[in-house]
Order: sequence, then structure tokens, then C-alpha cells
Amino acid sequence: MAAILIVEDDKTTNDMICDYLQDAGHTVYQAYDGRRALALFAEAAIELVILDIMLPYINGMQVLSEIREGSMVPVLMLTALNDEWTQINSFDSLADDYITKPFSMVLLGKRVLALLHWPATAASGIRVPQAVFDEQFPIGADYLYFAVEGYGDFFLADVS
Repeated sequence: MAAILIVEDDKTTNDMICDYLQDAGHTVYQAYDGRRALALFAEAAIELVILDIMLPYINGMQVLSEIREGSMVPVLMLTALNDEWTQINSFDSLADDYITKPFSMVLLGKRVLALLHWPATAASGIRVPQAVFDEQFPIGADYLYFAVEGYGDFFLADVS
């Protein structure tokens, strides 16, 4: 599945998230502070980051900023900060999602899967949904049928 970087300074929470995502088939990398998070991000081919804000050495907002300088990998903020300003600031800094603690591990897993369905294109950094093509309606001379998970079915006419 995906390579996921978990950046959480609380060891118990970090371990719990890692165990859950490993059981789901993901490869996980653990960081307990902002410096280690940036080092791991530079070393490994990370496909998604779960990022706490209140971290030792370099806070999560700065880590997000440095990630965004060169990558559009999905970043899910996971933090105890539940005020509106911090959430808005996170999204303005190009976080892809935001979950406050305490949290449901099942919902975290669902949000991870949702974020992984929006891959960044290499050239533009823009994420687009992955289309699921239906064999029942193959590409034809006059139409194209496809389904986008979570968004429904679509027909494009005159694609020749």
C-alpha cells in the first residue's frame, strides 16, 4: 500500500497509529519531533504524512511549510488544537485534512484512504481523483464511461 510518515511526539499515540496502519498494509515511518520528520521525509519516498502541530524542536506548522516548499504529498494534521484559527491556518498552509484529538482510529484510517485516492500529478502537483474504469462500458468511439469513487458515474460523449 502506501508509505506513511507519522509525526507525533507522544510515543503511545505514535505506536498506536503505526500499528493500526501497518495492520492495514501500509509501510510506516515514525518521527517524534520536527527535525526527525524532515530528515525522514527527505530520505524516504513518503506518500502521506500524519502530522502533529505541537512538536519538539520544529513545530508541525513549520514542518508543513517545509514539506510544501517541494512537495504536494497529502498531509493530515492530527492535533489537540481544536480552535478555528489553527484549523484555518493549517488549511491556508495547504494541509489536506485536519483531525482533533481525541480521535477515532477507524476514522483516521478512512481519511488516510480518502487522501490516498487523490494522487498528486508529478508535473503540476494538483491532485485529481483516480477514475475507476468499468469493463462493462469500455472506451468507445463515441463515449467514455467511468466512475470516480465517492463521486458517481460519468459519461463523456464524443471522445474520438
